[in-house]
Amino acid sequence: MNHAEFMRRALEIAQKGDGLTGSNPLVGCVMVHEGAIVSEGYHHEFGGPHAEVEAVRRLPHHLDARDITVYVTLEPCAHFGKTPPCAELLRDRGFKKVVVATLDPNPLVAGKGIRILQEAGVEVELGVLKEEAQRQNRRFWVNQTEKRAYLLAKWAESVNGWMGVNQGKSVAISGSEAKPFVHQLRAKYPAIMVGVQTWENDRPQLNTRLVEGPSPAIWVIDPQFRGHYPEGKDLQIFTKKKVEDARAVVLEDFSPRAMLEELWERKFTSVLLEGGKRTLEQFWEAGMVDEIAQIISPLALSVGADHVAAPTIDFTPSEVHYLGADTLKCWKR
Repeated sequence: MNHAEFMRRALEIAQKGDGLTGSNPLVGCVMVHEGAIVSEGYHHEFGGPHAEVEAVRRLPHHLDARDITVYVTLEPCAHFGKTPPCAELLRDRGFKKVVVATLDPNPLVAGKGIRILQEAGVEVELGVLKEEAQRQNRRFWVNQTEKRAYLLAKWAESVNGWMGVNQGKSVAISGSEAKPFVHQLRAKYPAIMVGVQTWENDRPQLNTRLVEGPSPAIWVIDPQFRGHYPEGKDLQIFTKKKVEDARAVVLEDFSPRAMLEELWERKFTSVLLEGGKRTLEQFWEAGMVDEIAQIISPLALSVGADHVAAPTIDFTPSEVHYLGADTLKCWKR
């Protein structure tokens, strides 16, 4: 195996933490001795040990750290958070070579971890599978560089381009295989957001009842606070109107960016947008959509006043999958 193959393995194990690391990035670490992997670790969950700590713990005691090359998908941290700095751990354990895929965009790190290692005489190689590593942590990159929540837009439409609404009520379009997929998406996002019209039409549960995993916090976009929100319903409402409701979050700048910045301030690192045509288009036109999951049903809806046209969003899918009879088209910025 070569440098790229060892780093690819580190990226592979880092992915195991997807949906579990909260505001922290996905990180994988592989330790190599004489051309063979002798230890691995990844960041399992928010607040838990980092990848480098896990790999050090699993390293066979008879091996000398000076003879081992460390591969890590993200620059080792240089600050005290919920755990001590990983750069100092690698330095103090005596490792002499560390291969890093990419620098950490977090200002608390941003090259400081590399500097700690180099000043101690550790050989550092930077940039192996850099693009792949940054793509894996695209949510983290948006959080750190734009100070807002990462957004995935999801919707379902008929083969002839309509979203199902009949007499003010939602009409199911996607099939049975697509529903668990949507619930799996929800389990990986700490927040879910819909427009007031979707809320009123669907009365959606917006939970993960079909799969194992946490249900996201519910946010409704309702500028005039005209929706009906039963007492005790656990949700928050973005609005421009000052109302006597503790669930209302009043924004003077009622823009897609302002909503995502507010979510980030409240520690929601990412959000799943399941809105209707107008809401989806507003976020797309504002440049705030980072990822798309479009489900296309083979069902053809008859054209009628009660049906709503699907959003006009021009994108080139990066991936196409099949969920039973439905087609899933994915796009990532």
